Amino acid sequence: FDPTTRQIRFINNTLIPETFASIQIFNLQGQQVIHLQNQDTSTNVQTDRLTKGIYIIRAVGGNNEYSQKLIIL
Repeated sequence: FDPTTRQIRFINNTLIPETFASIQIFNLQGQQVIHLQNQDTSTNVQTDRLTKGIYIIRAVGGNNEYSQKLIIL
């Protein structure tokens, strides 16, 4: 996460070697606030429309899934 540009950069790695089938960001109420489909192996996600708070990022590619907490200050 780059706080100066408010972008998250997803890069192809060994966890998800394929293109990203989907990238989702959820707030703590479980509401999906960002959803991108069929993204390249290197993708930027703009987070400037997110308000301060805690979010869950979910990226899926092939048979792999990656989740992580994101805190916007």
